[in-house]
Amino acid sequence: KSRLENITNNIPGVVFQFQSSGDSIVIKIISDGIRFLHNIEPDDVIGDFNIFINSNLIFGSSVKRVL
Repeated sequence: KSRLENITNNIPGVVFQFQSSGDSIVIKIISDGIRFLHNIEPDDVIGDFNIFINSNLIFGSSVKRVL
């Protein structure tokens, strides 16, 4: 996991992986880019997926397609 975090934290932008199961969505990993681009702490997003959705990282019309 630390190797993956090191790689993703060195890529410009935000790299993330989420897993959905029924009504549940869990962020598995999110890069530090979220902090630099949107002033959101990665651990906050891991704890609450709605922070990610409400951050406008995914354009409104694309949210349903992504999920």
